[in-house]
Amino acid sequence: MNNIAVLYDKEGKYAEALKFNIQSLELFEALGDRQGQVSSLYYLARIEFNTGKPAKALEHAEKSLLLAKQLGFPVDIMNAAKLLYELNLNLNRLKEALGMQVLYSTMRDSIHSEEMQKNILQKEFKFEYDRKQSLLHAEQEKKDALTRSELKRQQWAMGFFLSIALA
Repeated sequence: MNNIAVLYDKEGKYAEALKFNIQSLELFEALGDRQGQVSSLYYLARIEFNTGKPAKALEHAEKSLLLAKQLGFPVDIMNAAKLLYELNLNLNRLKEALGMQVLYSTMRDSIHSEEMQKNILQKEFKFEYDRKQSLLHAEQEKKDALTRSELKRQQWAMGFFLSIALA
């Protein structure tokens, strides 16, 4: 339902977006799905901010950030922090806005760093895999050459013995 709410929000149909988002939040709460609650609270805050209700949006964004921190989800922390930065700036709460900007930047850099580490590891694994494949291929070529050489030697010996036997 969050996805439907997001679509309505993008179309500027805020009443429908709000309705679906509240239903989504209630469903996630009933199911005990905390990740879903984080997303629903974030989108609810975003919709409220878009409709000129920054105080209500602030409340939901703070709940989203708190849950995201408890769950340890960097992307959700980053998103909530960015929204809280915008809200606090809008409400002229500059100290809080600065704190959220710092948290947002920290999370963004952390996520970027993790992605870089994953990319480096993938490249290292690919390099190691390709190196092993090359070694295996070279070893197989060596075995194939020895087999061909042995086969030629056996054919030569057989031809030699046949020529002696027939002579």
